[in-house]
Amino acid sequence: MFDTVALSWRANLTRITSFMMAAEVSNMTYNHVGVGDAFHALSHHQNNAAKLERLQRVQTYHTEAFAKFVKQLADTPDGDGSMLDHAILTFGSNMSNSN
Repeated sequence: MFDTVALSWRANLTRITSFMMAAEVSNMTYNHVGVGDAFHALSHHQNNAAKLERLQRVQTYHTEAFAKFVKQLADTPDGDGSMLDHAILTFGSNMSNSN
């Protein structure tokens, strides 16, 4: 999805995007980063060290995916700078302490 967003910005089809990376109640698992649990279930970790470690892997994956998108914008020329130079980005989580 980040590649699609960057491409639509580059093509000047839009410069406004809202994107939710994870619908935490979807029960989607993160097997591709070695976590077979859903994000939401892990967020209720009860200070269990194993759950906290898996939650950290999921959150690290999300952050690294966003960082890759930011780098892609920084590497894409846009007028007198880069696409990143001409963007306002917000990245956050709806999670506080779900425990």
